[in-house]
Amino acid sequence: MRLIILLVGCLVIAAELKAVKQIEEMNQRAELRTEAMDCEGGKHSKKMKRELAQR
Repeated sequence: MRLIILLVGCLVIAAELKAVKQIEEMNQRAELRTEAMDCEGGKHSKKMKRELAQR
C-alpha cells in the first residue's frame, strides 16, 4: 500500500514539474512577443520574430 502511495506521489510531482516547465516556456514566448512589439519597425523586430518562430 505504501508503494502505491509513493508511486502516485511521484507521478503528481512529475506532472507539477512538467506544468511549471510549460508555464515558464509560455512566459518566455510572451516576453519575446512583447519585445518584438516594442521594437516594431526596427531591425530588432525581425530578429525577435525569427527567434519567436523558431520556438
